[in-house]
Amino acid sequence: MKFLNRSGLLISPAQKLEHNKELLFGMISGILLGFSFPPVPLPFLSFFALIPYFFFLEKKETLSSINRYTYFTLFFFNLITLYWVGSWTKEADTFLKISGIALLIFNPLFYLIVSTL
Repeated sequence: MKFLNRSGLLISPAQKLEHNKELLFGMISGILLGFSFPPVPLPFLSFFALIPYFFFLEKKETLSSINRYTYFTLFFFNLITLYWVGSWTKEADTFLKISGIALLIFNPLFYLIVSTL
């Protein structure tokens, strides 16, 4: 069975599995990095969180794939560390929730400057 990637090219199930494994490592890396910041007192997790990220950076050759993976990883990092900004309560202002979502989407873009350089 063949799958289509974003550019419409066929990929094999092994390539699809490898892609899913990379995304899982990115998600794990972002979650561990997020838990290494307050209020969770586990700062040592930051050292372990960067291992899957750096492992992936060694394997990738194109800048676009590195930036996509970095954004994906840092989205989960920001989701854990900045969730409180949107004030997700019943009585919260709608514009506050919209700005919280915008923060979660656009804040990882600032980290792409570092990964690009």
